[in-house]
Amino acid sequence: MIKVLRKRENEVAEQIARGYSVKETASNLFISPFTVDTHIKKVKQKTGARNLADITREFVLSLENPKQFFKTSVALVF
Repeated sequence: MIKVLRKRENEVAEQIARGYSVKETASNLFISPFTVDTHIKKVKQKTGARNLADITREFVLSLENPKQFFKTSVALVF
């Protein structure tokens, strides 16, 4: 989790890092796509990220065990 972000912003960042689109993220979190866009803008402002790839990098590198994130991602895909 990125410490400077609020809980919902981290949830959105995690969804983005897992490769979900804005619409998929909205559906998964039961919020509007416009709200997801707002959270993405806030995440960019707070972290200095310029795009979704930067958000993904920041989120993964902020984890205690980044390798575990990818293991769970792979398990979800198959």
